[in-house]
Amino acid sequence: MGSYIILAIPSGISSYVNNFLPTYSGGTQDWNNAQIVSVTSTLSYNISLTSFTSADVNWNTGTDTIAGTVYTNQAGSAIARIQTVGGDAPTPYVTVYLTDKDGNKIAYTQTDANGRYTFANVEAGKYNIAPQLPGTGLPGTATSIPVVSDGDPSTVEDASMTLQERTSTTTGIIPSAKSAILSAYPNPTKSTVTLNLTTSSGSGVVKLFNESGIVKFQQEVDLSGSSVTLNIESLPAGMYMLQLIAQDEVYSSKVVKY
Repeated sequence: MGSYIILAIPSGISSYVNNFLPTYSGGTQDWNNAQIVSVTSTLSYNISLTSFTSADVNWNTGTDTIAGTVYTNQAGSAIARIQTVGGDAPTPYVTVYLTDKDGNKIAYTQTDANGRYTFANVEAGKYNIAPQLPGTGLPGTATSIPVVSDGDPSTVEDASMTLQERTSTTTGIIPSAKSAILSAYPNPTKSTVTLNLTTSSGSGVVKLFNESGIVKFQQEVDLSGSSVTLNIESLPAGMYMLQLIAQDEVYSSKVVKY
């Protein structure tokens, strides 16, 4: 239970994947304009979504590559991030748009577990890179960064960027989430993992994402105790990003399943 914004992303590899772009609940491509969905005990909800189409479905008929790393400022709040010692943190699961020079969205991707993204086979021309992660934004009033594709297949155009904390100016109800690293043990684990809790009331949701950013495990948990134990024996072996979301608090950890 709680208040959420919902992001719908086209799935699967098909001839349509570049034609349709991600959209937030309420029919918008910007997180701070999204409609808030209040989840109670009801089992199903009607969500308003708009099918946004690419401004140019032929953007990837060239030979150049645009790539970069998306970071989150350590003072900011990100829903999922990898903690580093000092400096900024590479941020996974950020939706990254490729737009034309006028800001029209033409393609998208998501950052991987190391905060990296890539647009391959880009035609020569002027473009912008626009990140979307709820609760964050680029410094100042910028919504994208410019990048030029020179059409040279031997080069990679770097478009790395750092996100900072934002609060929705439209709805005013996206909180400034407190973000912290969560202690998880044993780690690596074969069957169960226990989380030490720093919050002591209410309920929360635990999610485990694989390295492709897909949710492979989700469970509502009681936060009234000092710890929570999860059974993840059925998950395939690999590294996962764990999130515990509790009201305006977001905790994260890496979990290795063998």
